[in-house]
Amino acid sequence: MPDNSPPNPPAGGGGSPSGPPPAGGPPLSRGPSFPPSGPASPPGQSGPPPPPPPQIDIRTMASDAESLKSTGGLGTQSKTFSPADLAKEPIFTSEITSPAGTPHAREVSGKKMGLVAGAAAILVLAALIGYFFIWPLFSGKEAPQVTEVTPPAPLLPVRPTPPAPISQSFFTKPAASTKEVNLSVLTLAELSSALRTKPGESVATGTVKEVILKVNGTPVTSSALLNVLVPGTGLESMFDPDVMSFIYYDAKGAWPGYVFKLKSGTNLAAAGTSTAKIEQSTNLAALYLTSPGVASKNGFRNGSAAAVNTRYLSFASGASLNYGWVNNYLVISTSFDGFKRAVQLLPSP
Repeated sequence: MPDNSPPNPPAGGGGSPSGPPPAGGPPLSRGPSFPPSGPASPPGQSGPPPPPPPQIDIRTMASDAESLKSTGGLGTQSKTFSPADLAKEPIFTSEITSPAGTPHAREVSGKKMGLVAGAAAILVLAALIGYFFIWPLFSGKEAPQVTEVTPPAPLLPVRPTPPAPISQSFFTKPAASTKEVNLSVLTLAELSSALRTKPGESVATGTVKEVILKVNGTPVTSSALLNVLVPGTGLESMFDPDVMSFIYYDAKGAWPGYVFKLKSGTNLAAAGTSTAKIEQSTNLAALYLTSPGVASKNGFRNGSAAAVNTRYLSFASGASLNYGWVNNYLVISTSFDGFKRAVQLLPSP
């Protein structure tokens, strides 16, 4: 039969049973016994002493303040601490700032935004000044100029320019023909040359040709012509600017004559007295196209032509210079027949 008894414990076992076996069950086995963890020095046993704790040199705010106080502010020194001493140092804590969203924080934020906006405005202004004023000095481009527009002055009434003199015929009956003579300069020599009959020119005897005198295209005025015909007489102020010239033709040649109109408002009797100055002129022989010879020693004498009173001066060639008033017209002619023909063409007395 098999042996059901428990085995014997091994020899030399140092363990004790873990307890009585449970009822009705197999006996509990004994496990090995372990000594307690960690080194254990038997009492009374001597050994080397433990090493001292490490020394740490460290600077703190408190140590710096103490060093400055002990050295009189010459410098700071490190202080030796053991790790256990560090727990005794005061802990530095920062000041508590106002949390975002409080009135103080909003005020600070508003000030910052104002400073930023002001700085931006200054930068923009500086950029504009640099672009428009400083940059053109270096780039050679002028700053744009603003042209001020001056409003136009109120319009003033413009006086019309007096029209140039227009040659006007004083004849109420037309002459046989009309001729325009344009001179470069008004002198007796130029006038005589222009009034002479040109070779091949056919003119009927006993006729009158009206002459329109111009100088450089402008009609000659009465004052200009009187200053050439009878200079120094002072008759210019008595007459209108218009003047008319004519030539009478007969078998002996061409005989020039001139008609002046009395200015309105001038006394005819006084004008008749003033025209006596013509007789004092020393230029009368030059009014002829050809020399009339020597003037009569008797000088001017009274005469009449077509019921018009005249004054006349005879020359050795038989020609005579006549002048007289026909209504308000003064007629000067180098021919007695020419004077009579001109009176017939002027307005009747």
